[in-house]
Amino acid sequence: MLLAPDSRPRPEVRLTRFRKATRVALICGFGAMLSLLIFASVHLIRGLNHLQVATIESDRQFLENDRLLDRLRLTFFSMGTNLRDYLLDPNPTTAEQSLATLLRQSAEMKTTIRDYRAVMPREDRPALLQFEETHEKYWKVVMPVLEWDHVRRKRDGFTYLQQYVFPARLQLLEVADELGRLNEMRLRASDVQFADIAREVRQRMVVNTVIAVALGGILCLLTSIYILRLERDLAVRYLEISQARAELETLSAGIVAAQEEERRGISRELHDEVGQSLSALLVDVGNATAAAGKDNPRLLDNLRSIRRLAEGSLQVVRNMSLLLRPSMLDDFGLVPALRWQAREFLRRHAVEVEVKASEIADSLPDPVNTCIYRVVQEALNNVARHADATHVSVFVRNESGRVLVAIQDNGKGFNPTSEKGLGLLGIEERARHFGGRARVESAPGKGTLVQVELPLPEPLVEGVPA
Repeated sequence: MLLAPDSRPRPEVRLTRFRKATRVALICGFGAMLSLLIFASVHLIRGLNHLQVATIESDRQFLENDRLLDRLRLTFFSMGTNLRDYLLDPNPTTAEQSLATLLRQSAEMKTTIRDYRAVMPREDRPALLQFEETHEKYWKVVMPVLEWDHVRRKRDGFTYLQQYVFPARLQLLEVADELGRLNEMRLRASDVQFADIAREVRQRMVVNTVIAVALGGILCLLTSIYILRLERDLAVRYLEISQARAELETLSAGIVAAQEEERRGISRELHDEVGQSLSALLVDVGNATAAAGKDNPRLLDNLRSIRRLAEGSLQVVRNMSLLLRPSMLDDFGLVPALRWQAREFLRRHAVEVEVKASEIADSLPDPVNTCIYRVVQEALNNVARHADATHVSVFVRNESGRVLVAIQDNGKGFNPTSEKGLGLLGIEERARHFGGRARVESAPGKGTLVQVELPLPEPLVEGVPA
């Protein structure tokens, strides 16, 4: 019986879907919170603008009504003064002037009432209508005295003022005061309305703030969970990378060790097997040359040619053996191997190499000696390929439980931050494998300095001279 395939997605797919859903949720949540904040800000600004505009309009209307009402009062008071002067002034000329002013002020009174009607609220129109009716009654009381002559004004003027004019005047002033109270009531009603608007804006702002804070709390919780998950994933990935790096370094060290061992084996085989075979060939060629005698010159020429080829091949084999792994590094130590390398470099490239390593210990571990030799070899190869130098100094010394190696040339230099090649990377990798470090200092036209610091194993630190 065949089993049905598992229709559930793989863990990687589920993790990818979860991350996508989490990102979408975070984006939507932050977008919603941002939209809510923008909406709340816009609503608050619009409410404040509306409140400001309404306040300005209410104050303007109150001030305009109050101004017109003051003008009505002032005109009315002035009319009363001119009427009194007209009735009581004994000088007929002055009385006529007061009458003319009174008539002009009456026309101004009507104009002011019309202006007041144009700006006052519709609900206050009945009070203004009452003011107009009272004003007409007052003017009906005043109209008869305007036709009196001087004698009658002098005789009945004061009595008429007390009995008819002053009561009508008082009544008109009461109606004007009522208009003033209505104007003040309208202002207080506007204040109450503005307070309601402000309270509504404040309530909406509180609601929006509560929603934004709640949504922000949810988003903070989701973000914290997401960040913790990312941190956990990052820790796992970092651990995996660290393990992979350690394994890579171990593999690299194994490859280098295997390479050195293979070079040592190939060098030994070339030196022992091929070299000895070529040496034996040379002995046989010498014996054959002696046995051939001088009677066969053609055979002697062939034997000499074979001898030259064998000697050349033997020299090539010896050079290859020394380049792969100089036997003196194993037999005599680091310093003689470095000096031999300097002589070979001078012979091949005509560049003088000065080796200063008189204080180096003879008891360094073989891997350290090999590392120092290969570092110097790679640095000299870089000098030959790129530096155009005429002199190279190689310094090797012990210092406080470490070995310091420096290779300084007087070549054309380069920019180490952007022109570092594989050779320098190999030097850094070798130093890092031994727990050390490498540093390159160079500049165009200033030469190059390669410095390598290698720590010594603990048992050797006390026995190594400083």
